[in-house]
Amino acid sequence: MDSMEVGTGNGTKALFYFPSKIISSYDDEQKVVSKMRRMVAHLDKHSHPKVTGILARHLHALVKNELRAQGFKILFERGAKYHGSRGRTGAGHKVDLRAEHLQKKIAVGVMVRNELDLMDRAELDTILESCRELDVTPILACRWLAPYREEINKSGFLWQFRAQLYPLGFEALAETMRKKFRFPSMVATEIPARPAREFEAWLAGINGT
Repeated sequence: MDSMEVGTGNGTKALFYFPSKIISSYDDEQKVVSKMRRMVAHLDKHSHPKVTGILARHLHALVKNELRAQGFKILFERGAKYHGSRGRTGAGHKVDLRAEHLQKKIAVGVMVRNELDLMDRAELDTILESCRELDVTPILACRWLAPYREEINKSGFLWQFRAQLYPLGFEALAETMRKKFRFPSMVATEIPARPAREFEAWLAGINGT
């Protein structure tokens, strides 16, 4: 097995592994390098700040809509005009959404992550501490945080979508990421049925007294 690094558009390097036997000549090597560069071009497109920003705002909107559908009142959200100092903590962290369910008598702080990478433990600990400071129940709305499920569910809810969710108009990019890289990517105009049911079941289990 051999490996080769190819520079990306953001200054980092992508590391590729391949069987040594596929390169037996200079022409073979150039073909492999050319294919790697094409793949890196797709990754650069996916990781461009404009695209990652669109994906972040898309999931934020889907989560906010689902909270409202489940009876929550949105109190503030990151970047909104009415976002006040209560959204900040001593650690400089703030939740993406804060909402309240009057019937269930629960206030939640929601962090939204529409990313492929697994959040590191230090960031998770900071988020949970932020929610304790704000006196809200933490909800982690993300693609995948299964390794931290037990820790999150001790005081809150892991709302896991199992795929990176794209808005309409990004069908081609989502398909490329799924087929070329086997990334869990899909176009969605609402929270997928399974995580929507899981959130509804969690909410139903809250006493509200």
